[in-house]
Order: sequence, then C-alpha cells, then structure tokens
Amino acid sequence: MRDERKTIQEVRQQKTEKIIKQVLDQNYITLTIENLIINENLTEGKTHVECHTLVEGEPVIIDSEGKGMVNALYSGFIKEFASDCMSLKDIRFKDFRMKIADRKKQTDAHIMAKLTVMNIKNDILIFADKSRSMNASAARAVSKCIEYFINSENAFLVLKDAIKDAQERDRPDLVKRYTSQLAEIVKNTSYKKIIK
Repeated sequence: MRDERKTIQEVRQQKTEKIIKQVLDQNYITLTIENLIINENLTEGKTHVECHTLVEGEPVIIDSEGKGMVNALYSGFIKEFASDCMSLKDIRFKDFRMKIADRKKQTDAHIMAKLTVMNIKNDILIFADKSRSMNASAARAVSKCIEYFINSENAFLVLKDAIKDAQERDRPDLVKRYTSQLAEIVKNTSYKKIIK
C-alpha cells in the first residue's frame, strides 16, 4: 500500500509541476549543476562539497560541509536559497536511495538516485535522477528538489497576484482558473510565512 501511495503522490507531483511551469512560463528558474568537487574525510566522517551551479545562466557556488555528499549538498542548497524561498525551511529530508537501474550488473550501468523529502503537511515528495555516475545522479536529484520548491513558491506568488488582479477586473472565469491552479500548488507546502 505504501508504494501505491508514493506512485499516486508522484503523479500528483508531476501534475503540480506542469501547472508551475505553465504559470511561470519563461520565468521558470532552472538549476544546472556544472561541476562538483567532493572532498571526504573518511576518518572524521565529514564531507566538503563545492558545487558549481548555474541559476538561470548566473553562476552560484554551493560550498558546504555535511555527513556525506548528499547531506552536504542538500544543506548547502537550503542555506543558499532559503532566504529568497522561505518554504525551503519547512522541507525535511526523509530518505535517499540509490540502485542500479539497468539489469546488467556492470560498472557502467545507469544508477537511479531518489531523494525523498517531507513537507510541513507530512506529504512525501520524490525527486529522482538517472545517469552512469552515482555522484551526478545524487547531485541532480537534490537540485531538482530545490528547483521544484523555488518555482512552486514563485508560482504561488504569481497566482496570488493574478487572482487579485482578476477580481479587480471582475473576471470570475480567471479567478476560478487561478484559484484552481493555486489549490494544487498549496499542496506542496504552507505559504503562511510568505503571506505575512
């Protein structure tokens, strides 16, 4: 039953992402990881990550430490973007898994990385990436998570303004449409802090 719920959640998440992309259109923010430098101190159990990322073509360097690469990268992304995207503070890391995605068990097989987070409403959201590099798949799964929540919050703000504008112009058709889209987006997390 738990796997079935995840599947339903993933379908809902894809629907929400489609709405976010429609709402933001050309203002959708993409995070692209260009380079990843990992330095692990196996004796102390600490990992230092330097992640060179492009955010809409602008370079951003995530420089962070943690207990493993995923922890360091995840906390580094949150620290970098949480001041502009308050809802990132409400996301909790739940699980991270990797598995060989190909049936062939060779060293060049594709690796599937899945990052699971929980929002403030205890809903599970899953972000995955598949490549031939464990580190690349893990890093991209983390960046997809951050990208999703940044754009979700931006879409929430755009729709909030669009509803107000449609009400002022006496356009109940648009109010209904925007309210429906907003209802899907608020399932991601709470935006009470943003409204204040």
